[in-house]
Amino acid sequence: MIPAIKIKDYRQKDKKTIINIFITEYSKYPYNEKWTKENAVKLINKYTKFSRILIAKINNKIVGFIIFEVFQEDKGEVGFISEIVVSKRFQCLGIGKKLMNATEKYLIKKNIKKIKLIANKKAKAIGFYKKINYIKTDWVVYEKEIK
Repeated sequence: MIPAIKIKDYRQKDKKTIINIFITEYSKYPYNEKWTKENAVKLINKYTKFSRILIAKINNKIVGFIIFEVFQEDKGEVGFISEIVVSKRFQCLGIGKKLMNATEKYLIKKNIKKIKLIANKKAKAIGFYKKINYIKTDWVVYEKEIK
């Protein structure tokens, strides 16, 4: 049986847990990122100032979260998902879908008609995004290391 998943607004007391989930999940393939606790705290602090964060709980334990914001584009405001992270052992239980649905519901209430995200092309989540009707666009991300 699938456990009851509750979606709640982020509170300051949730910070330590979501930082731990963030560091743990982004250290794995395909990301292989080496986040320090200090840098992860800086990132979450930035997000708490400019974004909305929702957390997913099972049995009162935080098992995932989503971070999103609203941007202005030429045709109006759009939602942008910066992060969606679910602890590995809780993946494939509908948590990501519930987080996405809650985000979409919030944006619809704000009369926002489009939502975007960026994903690693090797991520398992690509199939998930397709399944919930997100489409790949022509946009490409470029990067350059500068010294």
